[in-house]
Amino acid sequence: IFMVAAPMMTSSIDINLPDGANNSEKEDKQPTTISIDNEGKIYINNENIKLAHLKKKLLAYNQNNLSTPIFLRADVTLDYGRVMKIIKRINDAGFKNVSLATKIEQ
Repeated sequence: IFMVAAPMMTSSIDINLPDGANNSEKEDKQPTTISIDNEGKIYINNENIKLAHLKKKLLAYNQNNLSTPIFLRADVTLDYGRVMKIIKRINDAGFKNVSLATKIEQ
């Protein structure tokens, strides 16, 4: 799991990201963004989905291409266990290139 800086991603989902280091690593493939807002709602790109449908939707979005990078944006107020549960679902779907988004420290 890598950490990526938030400015490289755009989304209409309002997420208060935790602070982190600046990692300007570039991805060759277009990533899929999974967001979890402060209420625990899950979004793939900007579509609200249920946790039970995460694996199926993630595979469909990426046309079963398991090498697609996944960026996970989770609100800083969320319970760590909730975030880890979603990371496990992403890994169980077969995706191993998962990056956690953070804000760049000022």
